[in-house]
Parts: sequence; C-alpha cells; structure tokens
Amino acid sequence: MSLKIKFDTANQPEMPTLILSKKSGDRFGIINNISDFNVKDSLNSPSEFTFVVHKNCDGSLCVLWEELKDFRLIYVNEWERYFEIKVELDVEDETTKTITATSMQEKELSNILLFGVEINTEKDISRDDYVATVLYDSQNSKGSLLNRL
Repeated sequence: MSLKIKFDTANQPEMPTLILSKKSGDRFGIINNISDFNVKDSLNSPSEFTFVVHKNCDGSLCVLWEELKDFRLIYVNEWERYFEIKVELDVEDETTKTITATSMQEKELSNILLFGVEINTEKDISRDDYVATVLYDSQNSKGSLLNRL
C-alpha cells in the first residue's frame, strides 16, 4: 500500500505527524525541529523517508533529542504505519541528526533468511498437503506465505 500525502489549500504537501516510539509500542511523543523531509515510495522497494532534526532551532530545543537512536520506531499517524529508523549524527556546522526511516514490514521480513524453501514450485505442488501459497490471504491462513514460514 502506497503512502498517501495530503496537500493544503495552497497545494503544498502537509507534514505528517511523526511520533517516536519504542519497539514495545510505548510512545515518547511528537518529533519537533524537523527540516528537509523527503519521501521515497514505490511499489518495488520499501517505503522510506528521510529528514533532519536540529538539536536547537530558533531557541527551541528538540525535546526527544536523546531518544532519537538507531532501531527506534516512528509511527506516522496519517499513514497508520510504523517505520524503523537509522540515525546519523552531524556536528559540523550545527548539531543535527539525519534520520532514515524504512517501512517496518520490509525491515522485519528482510531479516528472515530462507534456504531450501520451495514455494509454488513443482516439488512443492507434488506434496500431498499442498495449498497454493500467496503472500497474504486474510480468508485462508493456510495458504499465506507468512504462515508457512
């Protein structure tokens, strides 16, 4: 499912609400002092976005600065999706953190290594208990790839 970007009355993209979370689902709060927000979304690669968080911006301190760490999650309220983050610290001109957030589904599934798995091949089809396998089927969990792994 692709990301839906909302536009304001001036036809400018609206900034989504970024909520920093732990993997347990506990939420820290909304990330402030954000700039350079870029979204990359296509059907053949994971949804991803990047942005820069400034430690200090116009006299305002980023409240969640210390909590912005690798492998934390960002929940985007408007998209109803979680993203796992990678953080790079930059102290050259100004103290900033560049955040790369990748869709949680692809991050988790990319950690599973499959060796010798036969799915919908001739060898798989010849089994007595064969059920055609699809990526996800809410009606028939036996045929879901996620349930076979």
